[in-house]
Amino acid sequence: MGYSRADDDGRALACIGSIFVSLGLAVFAALTFSFRAVLRSVRNSWAATWPTVSGQITTCDVKAIHGRFLDYVLGVIGYSYQIDDDYYSGYLMRQLWDEQETWTFVDACKDKFVLVHCKPGKPQVSVGARNRSGGRVISSTARI
Repeated sequence: MGYSRADDDGRALACIGSIFVSLGLAVFAALTFSFRAVLRSVRNSWAATWPTVSGQITTCDVKAIHGRFLDYVLGVIGYSYQIDDDYYSGYLMRQLWDEQETWTFVDACKDKFVLVHCKPGKPQVSVGARNRSGGRVISSTARI
């Protein structure tokens, strides 16, 4: 009982198909990563003229996403700030490829005081966060 030529051809096609699927997923992940970076840059430029308020990092978490062909990690940083006796909170996400690098990033943000850009007239919308010395603690942004 041996294998026929048709079985060998079928396995070869399946292998080639698997390679194309893997390449497609890698290209999709790279495009998603690039799109997030461009979006982050645009949000930062919009918020550059918004007033800043003092805030504090409240939570730090790492979420590892393990796919069939591709793994990536999200660092999630939560922060809170106060305007006119009202408290607001937001979160920031950063996508990285290495889990240890993400934990290093998240651990560096714990218990920091930050300056948060808030949209005038809509204090619940915030973008970006910097430490008080002016250096960037969190380089990605998200709106709540």
